[in-house]
Amino acid sequence: MTDIRIDVDYGPPIIPHRIRGRRNADLPVGGIEVLLHRHVRLTDWRMIEAITKQWVLYWPTRGRGRIVHQDDAHDLSSGTAYLMPPHTTFSSDCKPGFAKWYVHFTVAGVGDALRPGVFPIRPSRRMLGLLASTCPTAIEKGRSSDHTAATTLDLIDLLSLVVRDRLPKLQAPGFVGIDADRVLRILHERSSGGVTLHDLAEATSLTERSLSELVLRTTGYTPMRYLLELRLNTAMKLLRHTDHSIEQIARECGFGDRYYFTRIFTKHRTTTPAAFRKDATA
Repeated sequence: MTDIRIDVDYGPPIIPHRIRGRRNADLPVGGIEVLLHRHVRLTDWRMIEAITKQWVLYWPTRGRGRIVHQDDAHDLSSGTAYLMPPHTTFSSDCKPGFAKWYVHFTVAGVGDALRPGVFPIRPSRRMLGLLASTCPTAIEKGRSSDHTAATTLDLIDLLSLVVRDRLPKLQAPGFVGIDADRVLRILHERSSGGVTLHDLAEATSLTERSLSELVLRTTGYTPMRYLLELRLNTAMKLLRHTDHSIEQIARECGFGDRYYFTRIFTKHRTTTPAAFRKDATA
């Protein structure tokens, strides 16, 4: 607890403020931000060693799918939700007719240094009620849903319950802590540029060995391989959701030219960028 005197002026000139007194404590703050919220029917869902940048929650609603993290495989089934924290590497596939509701979101205040993995959640009665509100059957039938402010609050309530339910099992072991949050944030910021391990070590104020051990323990990858995965994932997103040329995407993601990009993409994603774009938009 801190106990300091405060005597400051702040605020816009039109409405001046003055506060005098003592601050006894700065309480922790946090929040949940929903980045993506969708229900989709899929004929193909092939992900190969993708990395989650944010939190992800899946709720299968029909058919059969499969998701794999390292040697941990899950057959996705309705009735179970699946939570993945940031920096989880996974592969996936599905049978035609597979449908899922999913959310990408961030959680401020708990940090990103969490144990990666796929964590099944058997929803409580309250979670099921919130799921029914945020993923109505009208979507499954192809009709547009009526998302109100109350529905948005239900979604935030649901995500809060899910994270709180699994957070004790997500705490990363050993020295992985606030340093990992800072280091991974720096890696994300520099993922599209040409950097070396020495550059990253200097930027994070760590030795190359300490940096390598920290990133490997947190993500399962060496720093340079983790950067490559981030660049490939960004490229996949641009191929799927933009009309940028493959040459342009190669430059934007730090691969230099189309030919080098195609070679690296094919090696690590077992398909060419052009074939991936064709399958993703079919």
